[in-house]
Amino acid sequence: MRRNILNTLSEKSNGFTLIEVLVSILVLTFILFSLLFIFKGSVINFRKKTAEKDIYKNTTEVFETLGKYLKNAKGNNLKGNLRMNFKGGKNWIKFISITEESEESDFLKVGFYFRDNRIKMCLEKVDKKGNFHLRDGFPGAQILAENIENFEISYFDGKNYVSGWDTEKMKNPFLPSFVKIKIVPYGEEKVEGKLIKKEFERILKVGYE
Repeated sequence: MRRNILNTLSEKSNGFTLIEVLVSILVLTFILFSLLFIFKGSVINFRKKTAEKDIYKNTTEVFETLGKYLKNAKGNNLKGNLRMNFKGGKNWIKFISITEESEESDFLKVGFYFRDNRIKMCLEKVDKKGNFHLRDGFPGAQILAENIENFEISYFDGKNYVSGWDTEKMKNPFLPSFVKIKIVPYGEEKVEGKLIKKEFERILKVGYE
């Protein structure tokens, strides 16, 4: 009887069968692949969120900077260097603005333009002689935003948005009421082989109320 009991215990402790081992490997493999898939998804989602955060940050800075100077834009119909003009095309804009960052209000020649996937800005303080002439080009321009696929400006004439503006050619010059800005920024790195990009549009007030 003792021998029978020992034989029974011995048979039960022979170990796992081949089928059991294969099933265990399959289950473990499934778990590992599931964890890897979840981890990969988390990494991709993190990279997307990071790219979107940078995109929103850069776009907000562009809108706020443009809006700050546009709301203080000035114009007049004087002749010569005292003339304050407002000029703009599809992807560039130049005008005279007032800044109140110092104790006394200062006039600035302001310019923005889009080139080589960058938005650049130039600020030039008007000298004491009051020369408001807008020079050709954008001297001393600094980078305002990078990784920009498209940047478009249109100008509201009271009825429609038009693609250009030039008070120097107007008999009775006036500033556009609003400026519509369209911008398409993108992330620095590709996610799953594609660049993360968004399209934004904002209407900015020009001049004082």
